[in-house]
Amino acid sequence: MRTVAVVHWKRTIAAGLIVLMLMAGIGVAWTYMVNLAIAAEREKLNEALAALDAGNYEQARLLVRHVLASGAVPSSEYGTPLFVLGAVKTHDAGNEVVPEQRRTQYLVATRYLSKARSYGFPAEREKQGLLLLGKSFVESLEIDQSIEVLSSALEAPPRAGGQLNVAIHRLLAEAYMLLPKPDYELALQQLGAVLDDKQLTSEQQVAAILLKAKILVHMNRYDEAGQALASVPPAAQRDPAVVIMRAQILLDGVAAALDRLPLQADGSLPADLKAQVDEAIGVLREVQAVDAQASDVTRRALYLMGRSAALRNDQSEALKLFTRTHQQFGETPEGLAAKLAEADILRREGDDRSALLWYRQVLQSDVDPETYRSEVLPIAQLRSRILEAVGDFSRQGLYANAITMLDSFLPLFSRAQELELRGKTLREWGERELAQANDESKKSKELRRAGLLRLREAGIAFENLSVLRYATANYPIDLWNSADCYYLGHSYTNAARVLNVYLQNEPEQRNAQALLRLGQVSLAVGRIDECIAALQECIELYEHDNATYQARIDCAKAFWNRGDAAEAERLLRVNLSGSQLEPKSPEWKDSLFALGLLLFDQSRYEDAIGTLEEAVERYPEDRQTMQARYVTGEAYRRWAAEPYEKLKDARTASERVKNEQLVRERLTLALQQFKQVQSNITLKIQNVQEDSPYAAMRRNCYMLEGACLFDLGRYQEAIEAYQNVSSLYPNEPFVLETFVQIANCWQRLDRAENAHGAIQQAQLTLEHLPGDADFAATTAFSREEWRMLLNSMNQW
Repeated sequence: MRTVAVVHWKRTIAAGLIVLMLMAGIGVAWTYMVNLAIAAEREKLNEALAALDAGNYEQARLLVRHVLASGAVPSSEYGTPLFVLGAVKTHDAGNEVVPEQRRTQYLVATRYLSKARSYGFPAEREKQGLLLLGKSFVESLEIDQSIEVLSSALEAPPRAGGQLNVAIHRLLAEAYMLLPKPDYELALQQLGAVLDDKQLTSEQQVAAILLKAKILVHMNRYDEAGQALASVPPAAQRDPAVVIMRAQILLDGVAAALDRLPLQADGSLPADLKAQVDEAIGVLREVQAVDAQASDVTRRALYLMGRSAALRNDQSEALKLFTRTHQQFGETPEGLAAKLAEADILRREGDDRSALLWYRQVLQSDVDPETYRSEVLPIAQLRSRILEAVGDFSRQGLYANAITMLDSFLPLFSRAQELELRGKTLREWGERELAQANDESKKSKELRRAGLLRLREAGIAFENLSVLRYATANYPIDLWNSADCYYLGHSYTNAARVLNVYLQNEPEQRNAQALLRLGQVSLAVGRIDECIAALQECIELYEHDNATYQARIDCAKAFWNRGDAAEAERLLRVNLSGSQLEPKSPEWKDSLFALGLLLFDQSRYEDAIGTLEEAVERYPEDRQTMQARYVTGEAYRRWAAEPYEKLKDARTASERVKNEQLVRERLTLALQQFKQVQSNITLKIQNVQEDSPYAAMRRNCYMLEGACLFDLGRYQEAIEAYQNVSSLYPNEPFVLETFVQIANCWQRLDRAENAHGAIQQAQLTLEHLPGDADFAATTAFSREEWRMLLNSMNQW
């Protein structure tokens, strides 16, 4: 048994060794086969690179896809296949006709080549790979990244010489031109490096010179651009691209000269500029004859012919050529430029309606600022001319046209640009309408209502703008503009809400003004305690700020409304005598008027009269003067009540005479004030509407004239004053009171029959008053109470 066990043990070890040897053999065989496979796939990658160099792009693509599908190449070596795919995609993108699809193809190429860069470009292909990546970034308008990659490409081996560096410098020149703020000087430096290369082909030299001329045109260096173009080899001088560039330089130079030198009196060009335009026309006709296939050169030539006619002031011919351009070439850059040029001509000729139509077509033509590229109308120029049109419409008062254009501003302009311009335009529109509402006519009321609406809309625009620019330095400015427009538009609740946000986010600028506005809007909506708190904070914290003067006036009004007349008077007197304000300042003037009204409200008639008369004498043309005269008259009338009461209790003749004289003097002065106010309203205020404050003031003046004349015993004159009221307001309930006063005057004249006739006339008027007449608004009785009163008086 032991012998059998030993033999079995030895056999097991032998079998294990055989298995291990077999497995090792299989592993070696497998490794050898894998290495063979990897070597084969690497060879295919070399074939792909060779096919790429030979221009066999489809073969290179198929070879790389086969390699990647096999999975034989380790991921650490993915740089080569990704490089090949990126190079092939770059070639495909260059052959793409549709701009959107071309940009998409270049974006795909940037992904392949960026990945290839991270894995490592193939040996000795780093410069080529960076060049292709930089070009793809330029064409997909990733300009900052393109400059970084192309700058690295210049440093990649080989560092000097070779056609690759020429291409890199040229691409860098394009990239510097395409920056949001183009750096033309750096672009010219890059082109200098290109043109200094002695191995340039004729085609490369012409392309670089054309680009240089274009850059110089953008820099308004037209003479230098012409000189650069003259350096094109003679064999290429008739190249359509060169000829077109020469025409554009001539026309741009004329346009720039006209900006400095206007047209002559007859609308013609100066002789030298006319010669340049004629030369450009000849050049353009030449290129149209050369370009028999009607390519993009023909499109540019036709558009530039329109520009030539416009510069010669032949606007009719220019319109024909521009119309022909956009009709034939639709949504091409030349067609778009022609529409814009036609719109500009129509606007300058006063055909705003047609101009607006073309501007809207330009704005609605789906221009994507990220991909838009045009030789005839660069994006900066397109935006500039649109903004010029909006500004011109606003300057002419055609704000509706400007707003219509703003409605289509996206995507050519950003939402922030649109909201900022909308807010400014609506504010200017609203302020102009309020300024035009200078009387009490129905038209002025409509203008005033519309102006307030525009200002509230401007407040909304600025508030929306502040949300977009929350994390920028413009945020507090946008909030302030929003609150200011809400305030001017009488949207006080919104103004208060935005002002509170402003004060939380702006610790330094305009705080005094913001607190003043917050107090003013709080006062307007009846929040007296909030008003006083805000205004007192303004006065206490910013005592040297000019806003505190107006804050004292408004705070005085708040205390006045709360019944604290003493504090209100103190604040006003600080402005008048305890501050650095001078009488010529508006706050000093407003404080004086406000103090006079406050003293009148306290029944301090003598002080009120003195203060108001001083205000009227100092500021005879101020808008508050008419009210001050009216209140002065009423103060004289009420002040006459004091000696009148003393007259009743007078015990001596001299005391009686003295008080009678005071009553007469004060009533006479009151009468003078009422007559002057009534006359001023009649003569100076145009189109006084029945619901206007001036209409109520004039009506009250007539009534108070009658009351003064009655108290003076001048009954016949009092009757005439009351009759003025009854003739001016025949359908108003308060006219009933004038008939009653007329009856009282006739009674004092012992003319009972006439008094009875006045009461009957009142009864007849009562029955003819409209059924919806508002008796409570202007009289102390209802319709039925008036009927009972008049019936009772008719029995006298």
